[in-house]
Amino acid sequence: MVEQKQVDKTFQDLAEKIQAELPEDLSVATHFSVDEKGERLLLDFAVQLEKNDYPLVLGIVKKFNGDFGNRKEGGKDVGYFFVPKPKSVDPAPSTPAAVKPAEEKKPEVPKQPSPISQFVTNYCEFCGDYGDKCNSTTVSGREVRMICLRILSVKELQSFNDNLQKLHKIIGQPRPVQVQPSPPPVTQQPQPEKVHRETHPTEGHREGDIVWINASNQKGEAIEKALVKDNSRSNDYGLLHGRLIEAEKAGKKGFADGGKWYWLSNQGDYIGRKPAKTFGSGSR
Repeated sequence: MVEQKQVDKTFQDLAEKIQAELPEDLSVATHFSVDEKGERLLLDFAVQLEKNDYPLVLGIVKKFNGDFGNRKEGGKDVGYFFVPKPKSVDPAPSTPAAVKPAEEKKPEVPKQPSPISQFVTNYCEFCGDYGDKCNSTTVSGREVRMICLRILSVKELQSFNDNLQKLHKIIGQPRPVQVQPSPPPVTQQPQPEKVHRETHPTEGHREGDIVWINASNQKGEAIEKALVKDNSRSNDYGLLHGRLIEAEKAGKKGFADGGKWYWLSNQGDYIGRKPAKTFGSGSR
């Protein structure tokens, strides 16, 4: 997250706290670095900020005693956000808290397990590679998890073909039906096909063999999401995910294609996209 020869855990923790405060579409486009003296954490973005983004980001960095400044690059003034390195302070000795009367505990409402946790329980917890290798908070971990999902999809297709061949032998068809992989995604997509989903929202739309749902980000802007749980068997989704992984390896947080900006969520559980008209070349 923070570019530095010797990663300073104080800066690493500070960058994670700031990233958690930012809206999701800005969080994934944030680039952190440390100044030459190792005294300040610098922020810039892989997208062109809108006017209403500046007071939002400034308010967040001010929570950590940060501010907005200018520096010379190629003879020009370039604006940037910065946060000073926090000073370590020994915690004050704790005083015994006043004893409060016991409050009546309310019965806890059991929560339904999420599809992701069910998938981890059914497949991941018994896998020999489960752990840091497939940690969804890292680029390499998300890549391993996506490869695993694609392998499971291939196994499902193989099982489906085996069943079709058995059925062919029973009914005497001249040749078994083979399931062909979907063609790779193209920029010009046909009219989206409505898809019924079992979870909220119940309706999505399909482009190629990717299912998208309409959503909004923390600023209320309309975006689209392609969830892993809806597209675990989609070849198009796997190819698009692979392109995003390659973009992250190249130091980018996404890419523009067909007039839309694509990015991968922090947890790696969906691909997001939105119109790219407000995005520029960014700072890197």
